[in-house]
Amino acid sequence: MKVERLQRESWYDNIRAILLFLVVTGHFAIPLANHSRFLWFWRQYITLFHMPAFLIITGVLAKRKIKEGNYFSMIESFLIPYLICDFIMFIIFTLVGASKVSGLEQTWFFNPGQAYYSFWFIIAVFFYYIVTTLIKDFKFQLPVIIAFVLLSGFGVKIRFLELSKIIPFYIFFYIGYRIDGYKMRKILSNNIIRVLSVMTLLLALIYTWKNIGAWDNSLFSMEAQYNVLGYNGVSAVLYRVIAISISIILSFAFFAITPITKTAFSVIGKYSLYPYCIQTFLMPIYFYVIDRAFVLKIDQPIEYIIAFIVCQLIIFVSVSSPIRNILKAIVYPKLSNKTYGVEVNGLERCD
Repeated sequence: MKVERLQRESWYDNIRAILLFLVVTGHFAIPLANHSRFLWFWRQYITLFHMPAFLIITGVLAKRKIKEGNYFSMIESFLIPYLICDFIMFIIFTLVGASKVSGLEQTWFFNPGQAYYSFWFIIAVFFYYIVTTLIKDFKFQLPVIIAFVLLSGFGVKIRFLELSKIIPFYIFFYIGYRIDGYKMRKILSNNIIRVLSVMTLLLALIYTWKNIGAWDNSLFSMEAQYNVLGYNGVSAVLYRVIAISISIILSFAFFAITPITKTAFSVIGKYSLYPYCIQTFLMPIYFYVIDRAFVLKIDQPIEYIIAFIVCQLIIFVSVSSPIRNILKAIVYPKLSNKTYGVEVNGLERCD
């Protein structure tokens, strides 16, 4: 039983570690994608499943905290870290003189409703925990959730806390919450399932490479409303259903091929919120301070490899003991002496 539990924890850690690498390299590619076929392809491919997979596994690990229904714990674990990190980002943007943040004008005062870059995820998980706790005994959960997810693409985009993005992504968290993690791992560890998963991911990879730009990334990242994507009526809903279905299939395929035993990178998944925050703090510096003329010269295979290695080094440094000690007050703010378990911020280990 102990070995099985350690394998389960290592599997979750490995999943988060690899997904974190995809997140960091995806952000690295943002200003370069228009100048590089490979990086455009890379962003388009990982966008198909990396955030849905992150939310599914977060939902799988959310059961205990939701069952406890301790709202103070949720505020301490999610809302407070979000406010602290978002305020730090406000300071960074003010210092570097960035005039725009994810399409929003940078104001002279701190606006907690303006989620900076990747920190939308932390506030999203906070809302997901609260909402799921409130509706867990509601009889018609799934139909209502599906209706909200599909209808949220209509109308004007809600930029406040990125709600137009948070609402449709909830379906992935909810799927993870409803899944039995033990049964999921048992099914996905089947050799036939693993072979099919490899084939599925490879087919998606090949299709994406041969059809770069054939679809808008916003369809999968939930960044744009239907009308912006050129979809209307029933067809708009159908496109979102297809996109969500593809993301779910690829997410579980990814889970199936992830190592279940402890690896050299398992520690990244164990302390995943540290590199997640650090890479977000570095994004404005990377986007606005580094000389673009220099960065845009990255267009050779060896340069991609070096850049990806640098991304991995940043991640490993972020989970080192000295860095964790420095950032602990931000990532793990304690408003009380009570310990609520190790499932912190929805990104850490669970039972």
